[in-house]
Amino acid sequence: MGEVFESVIEYLERECLTYEVEKGGRVIRTGLRGEHGVFHVMLILNEAREGLRLVVSSNLMVPVPGRAAVVEYLNAVNWHLVVGGLRMDPSDGEVVYHASVFTPGSALSPSMVGHLLLVGVNVMDAALPGLAAVAFAGLTADEGFELFEAESGLDTLGEDEAGEPAYEEVLAC
Repeated sequence: MGEVFESVIEYLERECLTYEVEKGGRVIRTGLRGEHGVFHVMLILNEAREGLRLVVSSNLMVPVPGRAAVVEYLNAVNWHLVVGGLRMDPSDGEVVYHASVFTPGSALSPSMVGHLLLVGVNVMDAALPGLAAVAFAGLTADEGFELFEAESGLDTLGEDEAGEPAYEEVLAC
């Protein structure tokens, strides 16, 4: 396996997170629990381009009647994100966080993997209450975004008040 694979595995094992390796080492899956949900994490490795793609899903499916308002909500949230973004699959309404990092010519460190993973899980966790309220309770995109602002802290995504990672492992080591 390559350097990207080794960095991802080193981070996951250092944090005592359970994971599954699929597709000949090109995909690694794990799960994390936030304050508002359980998240499925898929790390897609690209050794040739020295890159890593992160996809975080809550498996929340937005019904057709709520999709237009959710797209507005996602746009408002994405406007404030520094890394990655939230996307909705128009075919089934699944919302995921997606981010990529490529480091040609330099190594992707385990701490970089961890930062990417924590930001992704925490963005999804902070976005989930507003997303659910817009999709299922009829809140407007603006009202949903107010929930996101209250949940996210916007400048501290990925850490709790004490500066510690703000997640719990889903699967025990």
